[in-house]
Amino acid sequence: MTSHKKRVGTIGPKKFVLKLKEENMMFRGLTQQDAHEFLNYTINEISDLLRRDEERVAELVEQGKLPPPDEPQAPPPIGSAAERAASAQKKRTWVHEVFGGVLTNETRCLNCECITSRYAR
Repeated sequence: MTSHKKRVGTIGPKKFVLKLKEENMMFRGLTQQDAHEFLNYTINEISDLLRRDEERVAELVEQGKLPPPDEPQAPPPIGSAAERAASAQKKRTWVHEVFGGVLTNETRCLNCECITSRYAR
């Protein structure tokens, strides 16, 4: 019997980059991506995975394959599939609580001291 030690929580940089390129076309090729693009991709991907996991758990509870959670949940959305999908998109996760907000860029003219603001959500 051969025992294999599996390292939990670690991945080599080469494997990580290969998987990243496999998952997202933006990181393929020879163009350079900055840390901001990588962070945005990572945060969005985590948020999407959390939403999909929540939907899967809700399906299993509905099918009786999992017991209902202890915490009270909102009733399932009523309406068309498109309305339910829109409702799921609005569902917030811990990612929104940690990384959500509004980014404000302000530029002040040194001559007239006029301030130009740009907001990004």
